[in-house]
Parts: sequence; structure tokens; C-alpha cells
Amino acid sequence: MYRCNVVIVGTSPISLIEACFLKKIENKTVLNIDERSVAGGAWTTVKHKGFPEVEAGCHIWSYEKSTYQLIRKLLNIKLTSLAPQPTIAYKRWLIPYDYKANVLSAQKIIKGVKNIKTTIQAPDVRFSLVPSNYLYPIRGAADLKKSVYQLIDQNKLELKLDTVIKTVKITKDAVCLFDQQGKALCESDELVLTSLSNIASFQFEDGKEVLPMTRKVAYIHVHFILKGVQGKAFSYIRTNGDQVIHRLSDMTSQVHEELNEHEKLFCAGIFAEAYNKMSLEAIETYLLAYLKKYKLIADTTKIIKIASSVYPSYYNNVETMKEIERLAEGKIRFLRSTDFVYSFYNQRDRYKQLLSGNSK
Repeated sequence: MYRCNVVIVGTSPISLIEACFLKKIENKTVLNIDERSVAGGAWTTVKHKGFPEVEAGCHIWSYEKSTYQLIRKLLNIKLTSLAPQPTIAYKRWLIPYDYKANVLSAQKIIKGVKNIKTTIQAPDVRFSLVPSNYLYPIRGAADLKKSVYQLIDQNKLELKLDTVIKTVKITKDAVCLFDQQGKALCESDELVLTSLSNIASFQFEDGKEVLPMTRKVAYIHVHFILKGVQGKAFSYIRTNGDQVIHRLSDMTSQVHEELNEHEKLFCAGIFAEAYNKMSLEAIETYLLAYLKKYKLIADTTKIIKIASSVYPSYYNNVETMKEIERLAEGKIRFLRSTDFVYSFYNQRDRYKQLLSGNSK
């Protein structure tokens, strides 16, 4: 059976940087396993008929200035300021996105008052009167996709795609992985999972078994090309209280050379409950009304093309993850990965070694 020092489940950018770190700095043999057919995790693109290849969904990176610089260097990627900066839809106004950070920071401090020192040091605890300068890849996920494959080639990372892990068995000497048919895939000294890993069963040598209550979330996005927009410019909008749309992005800058004159490409994140009840034609009508409400388009603006996609994602309970780590006694480790920027922030001291060239 194939054996290596470490198996990492997933091929997201942070999973691949983790592989680079373990290989270069700790001199370990590493295998990344992914159930999808392409590397990159959620940072992928879609190609609807009649559309340019574009980012699969509406994304925004959290703000952390030093981590932006780290990501630039680690992934060899160019970042640009969102223009205009992101906003939140509140009643009939668009307010700076950072106002959300102010509210959430205050709530977190109140909840974490017993451990205030640790709480205020968290990267997501910050207050801002002047909106921060949020950055993002120039072509969105397309740039990250390109960066991921360069990372794989340059570092000769070993991947096993189209492979679903159903069961993990921890023995005295190894972590053994099995597929949906119960066939042994490989074994390793250590297993690294992300917060988004989807494994049905963890079995331990003493007979204990943990069955994670993994929560499946379907991220639904509607891409649409409009003509004659003539409205207020925006980059990213988080809606507040809307029952159909939870976020909006203007992706025109990512694919502008592939659009015709006076065309723009927008993307809307749609709640699953609304998507399952509404036809695409009804969603189109709703989108036009919503955009007109905030004066983002003109009354005469038309949607000339529209398409939707569904991207499944999985979330693990934090306490269950900690219990699996405890029972595995050092053989399993979780890499937090639910927020792109903060995931790198949490590992910044380790990953900086990749830039300095230090190795064991």
C-alpha cells in the first residue's frame, strides 16, 4: 500500500501551501487527496454557454493588511483594490462594508470578555471609521486557479484527484484511508484535514468511532450579463435581510475583454430556499428590481444572458474536530480554512519560513 508521511485532504490554496511547507521545511513526503477533478477547492471557475469563463461565485476577502502581503508572495499573485470598496445594503442605502466589522468586533469582545487579551488580538476584531482598503486578485478565481497549478508544478506536489475518502482508521502505527467501497487508498503517519473536509467515519484502535455531523451547504450563484447598465458602480455588496439575494458582485473587470461594448457581468448569491421555489425567469425579474432599487442599473437595463450553478460545500463542528484530534493523539490535525485570509493569518509564522528559505 502507498505510504507517505502526511496526507492532506483537499487542494485549496492553503492546503497546497501547507503541502509545500511540510515538504520543503519539514522534509516530509506529502500527498493531497481531493474528491473533485480539478485542484483549487472553492476557488474555481465556471463556463456557462455564451459566457466568458468566470469566477464560480461572489467572493470577498477579509481585511488583514500583512496577510495580503504574505498571500501575494506565497501564491505569486497580483492583488488590486476593489473599486469601489465593498458595501452592505441597509434599507435603501449602501454603507461601507467595514461597519459590519465594527458591529461584529463589539459583539465578539462582549462574548469574550473573560479572555479579553486573546479576543482583542484576533484579526477579525478591529474598528474602523475610515473604510479599509480591501484587496482581491485582478481576475478573481481565474488568477488563483492559475497560481494553484503553478504551485503544484514548481514544487512537484503529488495529488490524487477524483478520490472520495469515506473512512479513516487510526492504528498504533498509521492513519489508514478507505474509499466508499471500503478499498484501502493509502496510509500515512499524519492526516491533515481542513474545516471543510467531508469524511463519514473516524475509527480508533480502542474501538471508538466518531461520525462527524458534517453540514452540507449548497452555494447557489446566478451569473448574468446586462446591457446598458448606466448605474452606480459597485464591486461587492452584502445584502442585509433580503430573502432571495445574499450577496452581489460586479465581475466585469475580470472578463471585460471578452464582453461586448456596453455589457457588464454581474453575479448574485441566491439563498437555496428561494432558488428551489423560484424559476430562473422569476429570479431574473427579482434581480432587475433589486438592482433598480439601489440605482445600480437604469430603468431600461436588460439582462441578455443568465445562468446558474450550484457548488456544494461542507462544514464540520469545531468541538467534534477537537475531539477527533484528541482521540488521534497527534496523528490527525485540522487546518482551519473557512475564511481565506484568516486561514493564512493563523499560519503566518510557519509559512513565512517558505519565503526565507529556512528548512530543517
